[in-house]
Amino acid sequence: MSRVNTFRCILHSTILILLVGLCRSRYTSTQESFQVLRIDAKNESDVQWLNGIMGRLEEKMGADFWTNPTTIQPVDIMLPFHSIGQFESLLQERDMIYSVMLENVEDIIESQMKNMRRRRDAISKDISFDYGIYHTYEEIRQWVKDISSEHSDIVEEFVVAKSYEGRQVAGVKISVPNGRKNKKSVWFEGGIHAREWIAPATVLFLAKQLIYDFRNGEPDVQRILHNLDFYIVPSLNVDGYAYTWSKNRLWRKTRSPTWNPFCKGTDGNRNWPYEWGGVRASKKPCNETYRGTGPASEVEIQGVVDFTRNLTKTQDFAVFIDWHSYSQAWMAPWSYSAQAPPPSDAADQLALAEAAVQAIKTVHGTDFRAGAAATTLYEASGFSIDWSYAVLKAKYSFCVELRDRGRYGFLLPEDQIIPTGEECYAAVKVVANKVVDEIGV
Repeated sequence: MSRVNTFRCILHSTILILLVGLCRSRYTSTQESFQVLRIDAKNESDVQWLNGIMGRLEEKMGADFWTNPTTIQPVDIMLPFHSIGQFESLLQERDMIYSVMLENVEDIIESQMKNMRRRRDAISKDISFDYGIYHTYEEIRQWVKDISSEHSDIVEEFVVAKSYEGRQVAGVKISVPNGRKNKKSVWFEGGIHAREWIAPATVLFLAKQLIYDFRNGEPDVQRILHNLDFYIVPSLNVDGYAYTWSKNRLWRKTRSPTWNPFCKGTDGNRNWPYEWGGVRASKKPCNETYRGTGPASEVEIQGVVDFTRNLTKTQDFAVFIDWHSYSQAWMAPWSYSAQAPPPSDAADQLALAEAAVQAIKTVHGTDFRAGAAATTLYEASGFSIDWSYAVLKAKYSFCVELRDRGRYGFLLPEDQIIPTGEECYAAVKVVANKVVDEIGV
């Protein structure tokens, strides 16, 4: 991108040099590393047992559940080395099948950071924005400014909120004048969970591709942007995301304080003000799914609520997509309960989710699942898509879990960024064209 200067590229290479050391210090501070085990529950009893001991594993063994116990998918759990033997004994007592998914998390992070540094060194003289690498908060923030300036006739910068630590939660509005008022709106957000780096990277790619294809006269995108406005926030949990670059690559939550001085942060996707405080939304601040002190207690979540509700005075939201990783799933409401009556739009939502995953498969052959979140992944309350459907009235509210299914989990390598973006872009066009069809253009 023309406005990104060489000084920034050199600076960011320097940041990565420091980052390798910082990531090492995070995982060697207790003179041990971490390992990720994959457990295959063979029946409902195993699932219930894993659910029953989650809290104890987290509190007593330092476990981090990368995926939650369901009958749908394997359960991936990261544990410190000193807890592995004890946990394996528990699994063997129940005759449960398990395998090592990631042998040494610290080594993988350090290797990836070194590879990232080498790639950046190789392109340090190229002043354009590289969509095939992961970017820091500062780079993403600058991207918002630059692309809004470079395409100022159709792209406008906006700020949703100021984070707890004072960072701007910024995005871009892509809007093509068409002579009509009250165009329908589409909302994309990524990075509500800080460690899911592929989500902001994918959202950046999608925004870029929409703009570039419009400029190049691509008919589908011309039709889409003449009839829909896109509001795109690449990184919502900006404090947590910055922390993953400086201190702890696998940090998930925000960075606001809690009543427990030893445990910071709230799970932003348990904090939305609809069906808040129910299943899989912990009351304990040290838990990865801590729900916060109340609905929208996090300034980042309240910022989205206020910003989008204000927009509804003049525009209706047709689509709301919250981009996550990992497990390869395209999910619709409800999340808070598998027993609740389905949404009145469930048939249309699930049909479009199926169409989206078919579009994804045609690009690189990647298999996604489609369904309601509570039955496709797991039940969880205070979810973004439940709020966006029930309160914001966005008919097509989706939570998308991106690549992969566990080979790397949250540590997806950079060489998968572009393929992920390409397949999701195909799905986005399917979703957007469906909305335009329903508008009756």
